[in-house]
Amino acid sequence: MALGMTFIVFAQLFHAGQAVIEEHILKSYGGQEPFHMLGCEGVFGAIITSTILLLAQFAECPSFLEGQCENGLFDDAGLALK
Repeated sequence: MALGMTFIVFAQLFHAGQAVIEEHILKSYGGQEPFHMLGCEGVFGAIITSTILLLAQFAECPSFLEGQCENGLFDDAGLALK
């Protein structure tokens, strides 16, 4: 449990550092506002995540997960929303 919490703390620190560096680079070299780039990251992230989840709805369950997948599919949004 402590290892997982340590990973979460390091991930938060890494992400915060990345955001600070991005803002510094954008202010120094770019013509974009940091909040505009943040919005673009959010939109593209939502599009990519939605695409991956949509494809996972039709993917068959891998052999190493046999017996753990409902309906033989890798992901089942209908079952999750019940």
